Amino acid sequence: MRQRTPALWMIVGFVLVLAMAAAAGGRSSSFAAGALFASYGEPIPGIDAQERARFERGRLVAMRRFAPSEGLGPSYNAASCRACHEKPVTGGGASRYRGVPLEPHSKKTFAAAFEHHFTATSMDPSHARPHAIHLPLPFFGVGLLAEIPAKEIMSRADPSDRNHDGIRGKVNFERGFLGRFGRKAQMATLQGFVRGALFDQMGVTTVPVEPSRLVGKAERDAPVELRTRDADGAADPELLQSDLADLLAFVALLAPPAPEVPTPETRAGEKAFRACGCTSCHVPALRGPRGEVPAYTDLLLHDMGEELADDVVVGEASGRDFRTTPLWGLAAAGPYLHDGRADTVDEAIRAHGGEAARAKHHYALLDEGQRRALLGFLAALGGSHYRGDGLLPKDAPAASPSALGGPLAELPPAEHVRFVRGRDLFDHDFRASEGLGPFFNGDACRSCHFEPVLGGAGPADVDVVRHGFLGTDGVFEAPTHLPRGDTMAHRFGLAREMPFVDGRANLFERRQTPTLFGAGLIDAIPDEAIRGRADPDDRDGDGVRGIVSALPGGKIGRFGWKGQMASLEDFVEDAFTNELGLTKGELANGVFDDVVFFLANLAPPRALASDEGTRGLAVFTETGCAACHTPEARTRNGTAVRLYSDLLLHEVASPTEPVLAQSGAAHAGRAFRTPPLWGVGATAPYFHDGLAETLEQAIVRHDAEAKRSRERYVRLPDDDRAALVTFLRSL
Repeated sequence: MRQRTPALWMIVGFVLVLAMAAAAGGRSSSFAAGALFASYGEPIPGIDAQERARFERGRLVAMRRFAPSEGLGPSYNAASCRACHEKPVTGGGASRYRGVPLEPHSKKTFAAAFEHHFTATSMDPSHARPHAIHLPLPFFGVGLLAEIPAKEIMSRADPSDRNHDGIRGKVNFERGFLGRFGRKAQMATLQGFVRGALFDQMGVTTVPVEPSRLVGKAERDAPVELRTRDADGAADPELLQSDLADLLAFVALLAPPAPEVPTPETRAGEKAFRACGCTSCHVPALRGPRGEVPAYTDLLLHDMGEELADDVVVGEASGRDFRTTPLWGLAAAGPYLHDGRADTVDEAIRAHGGEAARAKHHYALLDEGQRRALLGFLAALGGSHYRGDGLLPKDAPAASPSALGGPLAELPPAEHVRFVRGRDLFDHDFRASEGLGPFFNGDACRSCHFEPVLGGAGPADVDVVRHGFLGTDGVFEAPTHLPRGDTMAHRFGLAREMPFVDGRANLFERRQTPTLFGAGLIDAIPDEAIRGRADPDDRDGDGVRGIVSALPGGKIGRFGWKGQMASLEDFVEDAFTNELGLTKGELANGVFDDVVFFLANLAPPRALASDEGTRGLAVFTETGCAACHTPEARTRNGTAVRLYSDLLLHEVASPTEPVLAQSGAAHAGRAFRTPPLWGVGATAPYFHDGLAETLEQAIVRHDAEAKRSRERYVRLPDDDRAALVTFLRSL
């Protein structure tokens, strides 16, 4: 459901500590000494031990994942700051799958109409149908931008184009204070920007941090107006003021990446950049209290033309107006433009319009060598040596055999290389030019499978949403605009092409991302072993039936919440097709096979032995949990697989709970495949819809075939229940 928030945020100007100014050499106009720059994820040089400690505490706050009981929601797009600021490290930007949806409107207000993909407590998550997507902006160097005097920014504005160069540039204001943050320059201060994002994107409430508790000095006459309470049941404020202060310190002190040492080619590229007129908006440096800040932005609004227009009007910014994006760290900031429509910097430049049309025209006239030099210059502004194709740093080594994220066993050299290649492809952000879309939920396999490492599960803010129509007669109908039986409600489309949701749909259901650890071992379990555990008629009278997911062609399903995929290859192909919009034919040679090889060899978590865990296993068995979560199976070659699943379909949801049907599985209505439990302690939240925050909540929610086991669990003494949960966490 949409939540409109009056965006009247506290205005606090961040002037970083005097010790930093001294370390930077006072107000020198030179930045050659690197006093402003650091490696990705590091603070601006010159801070003292106390400030470094606050910075590190703030990083932890940025990485903290909120649950509904902690204030997430009631509706949200992300469960942590890091979710949208993860690339290439915490505090950066994000890939397309983290785009923020907005509903365009024409009012000159700062109450931007943010849409949300999820709700925290409902079976019916809202599903946004916006016309605009804004990609998250990185925080690198924003504390330095906060220092730029307002008069320095305003001196470059030319809304009437008095000099007739075609470049106007105008200022946006937030309640009379100059705006400088956000795609529309709609935010005046970092505190307003951060608090607004916490509330609008996560539903997390805060109260303002007093000036004396900030990293530096506060701007005078700072108004404080932002909602500090919501109706989700969690105590407000949902983020402690001390944690907010630390988070603000992290944001304000995060350094921009160091530019590369100039070369003849990058100098030639800079010359071409200026000759094209790019510096009319991307001003090389603004004057701050410590000298020049080389962010390549004027922090003004510019008309970018109709093709880039998003119809979002915020204050003085029309739907065609966007703030000039800083260019430091550009190499690690893709995809590009406000909605991520450009895979490359070259595509981004060629998409410029409006006031930038003349510069784009000059760029198009450059010869190949000049364009290459110009792009090389932009890449040299920071980040080109860091970024891989996803979130992994370049040349990241593989985890050791049997370790989490590592292979099942030591691999021969050639297979080890293939395992690493498959892992990197699993992490790879696929581009539109590689076939991504037109509709998708993620742009990498990693987008949903990264918790606690690549190949794991996903948090609640990457859930898949499925939908359809449930009639009063209880008969479920899949959306008519999708292929027969499909129920997917994608979250994103390329550029402004938004996914369509069936207008008749009255039932939405989230699907929690499952872990893929040990998937190759599951693939190697023979069909006969799965059939042998089925008891569709409950012949033994224990109330637990278990049926085989019989698929076309005589195959048995063993992957997916409905057991709708028979093999690991089928699972990977389905994920590429439905989650990324990539057909097998669109993938480059070897990509599909290498990803399958990586997953086929990905080790399951190793169980941790303990006396409490041994006791918990006994309780697990006595309560009947092992009737479905069968501890062991064997592969075709006799290898024991301790997955704690029979891979059968069981009814475990409440009989009164509406459940969305899905084609392709034998029992497409109320039954779900028993999920393996290895690694369950590190893959919260739980249940098919991710609405159980804890293992205890997941157990208590079991019903139908699992009702008897649940009741036994509830009657257990406290120490037995604790032992059972300890056992589950040990897996």
